[in-house]
Amino acid sequence: MTVQSKVLLPTITDVKEFIAVMNTCASDDVVLKSGRYVVNAKSLMGIFSLDLDMPVDIEFPVEVHTLIKDNILERWGTT
Repeated sequence: MTVQSKVLLPTITDVKEFIAVMNTCASDDVVLKSGRYVVNAKSLMGIFSLDLDMPVDIEFPVEVHTLIKDNILERWGTT
């Protein structure tokens, strides 16, 4: 089962810090989605291929919900 939310990564620093947090996550099943594009949330090149002017969807397994909620959504999450 997966959970979906939205994040906004407006600067290069935000992307770098986001990836640093994501690298602490044991799961490789966390993805970012923008339109028809889906990229691994740990991929610097993948993230920069997305339109970061708008919030992107983050989809992650329930098992990592606490890590994502506490470290990602509190900082970059949008509603």
